Amino acid sequence: MTDSESASRRLLVIDDDSACRTTIADLLQRLGYTVEAAESGSAGIALLRQQPVDLVVTDLMMPGLTGWDVARLAKAMRPRLPVVLVTGCAHTIAPDQPERAFVDAILAKPFGVAVMQAVIGPLTRGRTDAMSSPVLGNGLDAPVDIHGIPMEGDARTSTGLAA
Repeated sequence: MTDSESASRRLLVIDDDSACRTTIADLLQRLGYTVEAAESGSAGIALLRQQPVDLVVTDLMMPGLTGWDVARLAKAMRPRLPVVLVTGCAHTIAPDQPERAFVDAILAKPFGVAVMQAVIGPLTRGRTDAMSSPVLGNGLDAPVDIHGIPMEGDARTSTGLAA
């Protein structure tokens, strides 16, 4: 995706952890996207009702509305809106978990820029079939910690920023 294509895309990042929210928003802005951010599921849904976005990135574990709740409500408002769930505990999500029907991809923390682009790029172009795995993260590029610092030499190999 070119910078001009991504700049025309508005993304909504929802995370109750300010460091994670800022890091994810910064990564997306570096990729050329316009980013709105919300500190809770309810604040994110309120923003979604007020302004159109091309994709939602939401944390899973949040007080009040969880990432699953956000995904369900977002899809109820706009069924074709891509929703990406971000979590530090992707390994606990069963492949047949019913809530998975409301998310287009799951990003496992920690992840880096290349993984984010591999997931977000195709979804903002409307091509969900371009993803090779429903859960991506930690392994396609150097992971980034919650402060946006590459974690060189990270030896973890599990799919999977901290919860």
